[in-house]
Amino acid sequence: MGEETKQIMEFLQDFRNEFVEFKQEMTEFKQEMTEFKQEMLEFKQEMLEFRDEVNTRLDKHEELLHQLADSVKVLDSEVKEIKNNQIKFDRRLTSLAGIVSIQQSDIELAHEKILLNERKIAKLEKQLQA
Repeated sequence: MGEETKQIMEFLQDFRNEFVEFKQEMTEFKQEMTEFKQEMLEFKQEMLEFRDEVNTRLDKHEELLHQLADSVKVLDSEVKEIKNNQIKFDRRLTSLAGIVSIQQSDIELAHEKILLNERKIAKLEKQLQA
């Protein structure tokens, strides 16, 4: 073989070796990409599970907030009713206090009349005895 043929053969052998090495690197890269893809699928699954868990918790919190709002409405209604009843009671109490005050004045007047009449009776008795 001539020198030129030998150089061509060496070049082809080197090219073949580099091609085989490149092919091997590409196979390894493909394997790494397959593993990466699997990791990404697992990550995606974990994210979906996390999202579902977060949504479930949010739904529970939203339900609790609705229940709390309903409870507050009920309590607010009960407080308004208690206030209204208190206002009615206060008005009735004020009315009764007015009635008691009037009756007390009437009793005082009646007592004064009784005392006056007792004095008149006592005076008349003195006049009769005299």
